[in-house]
Order: sequence, then C-alpha cells, then structure tokens
Amino acid sequence: MFGGGLVINTWIRLGLTLSVETLCKLIRGLWNLFKRRKYDGVTPKRFKKIVKDRDNLTIILDDLLKEIRGNRAYVYLFHNGPQYYNGDPYIKMSAIVESVRNAAPIIQSKQNLPVALFPNILEGMLEEHFMTINFNEVPIYYTERLFAKLHGTHYWAAYPIMKHGRYYGIVAVDWTKSEVIDTEARLREELIKTAVLLTPSIVK
Repeated sequence: MFGGGLVINTWIRLGLTLSVETLCKLIRGLWNLFKRRKYDGVTPKRFKKIVKDRDNLTIILDDLLKEIRGNRAYVYLFHNGPQYYNGDPYIKMSAIVESVRNAAPIIQSKQNLPVALFPNILEGMLEEHFMTINFNEVPIYYTERLFAKLHGTHYWAAYPIMKHGRYYGIVAVDWTKSEVIDTEARLREELIKTAVLLTPSIVK
C-alpha cells in the first residue's frame, strides 16, 4: 500500500540482526500463538474499504493524542501475506492510519510487517490485552527495540482491536520527544475507549 526507501533500509538492518533460522522459528511460533488466540485478519476487500474511508479513524487518533500527549498514534490491521511451502499463511500487519503530534510521520515504514518480528510485544499484548514498553529497558538484540530506535521511540503503549474473542488489529501510541506523564491505568483507559470507537469501522 505504501513504499519507500525507509522500508528497504529497515529490512536491510533487520537482516543483519536475525538469522534465517531464528526468523523462521519466530514466524512459526507466533503463527501458532495466533491460531490459539483466534486471530482473524481482515479480508483484502475490507482492507481496501477501511483505507479508503480512514478519515474518521484519523480524527479518533487525533483525539487520543490530545488526551494522553503522545507523539504518534497508529491503527495496525492484521492480514495475510504469501504462504509457506506447507500452506500456512504468512501473517503480516500494516499501519493503515497515523496521527502525528510534534513528530515525523513514519507510516511508510509500517507496511507488510511480519508479525513474527515482534513476538515479545504481540504475545504480551494478547495475553494481557494491554501493553506498555519503555524501550530503554528492552534488551538491545530484540527486534522491537531496533524498530523503536530507528524511529526515535522511547515509550510505547497499545491495545488490541477485537470482537467476539477475535483479534483484527492494534491501536498504538508512541512517545519520541514528549515524556509520559499519565499512569498506566490512565493510558489503558484511553486506549480501550479508542479501540471501542475504532472497532465499528474495522470489524463488520
């Protein structure tokens, strides 16, 4: 959907940190996790419609940033990519909308990301339905920290977009310049409100 040199640069740098064997293990492991968690990506037709009608989603994210004073907010959708040799789908996620406050937009680098590159974030979030991360405390070899550092992110919070026990996407906020001044309870409350507002436009 989006493209650019930043995407290529990101993948080159990731390739230097992950062996093929490690990447395959992560992909298989997270695919098994998503199967257990009733993952349900949007269909290609639905994906295109959401992207076309995303103005309302942007307004919702703008309001979220004002409330919790973050620097960037996104909506990610899960979707299927190519298939493995054994027929299992290659699960990806893409940011379909971004709101920015005193930060550079980076949505072009958030496209077609294999979910297996973020096992610690996604597994924790699917277990707890809410996650915050201080990337200064994350081990340097985690791919999540590499992505965060590439984009100047020092703190991140997210909540899943789901319905009837199925996961369709994520609403996430990051902080690059601003300090996090709200409690985790407050962040959770605002992200839940936002996810509820977003769900009718994403899940039909």
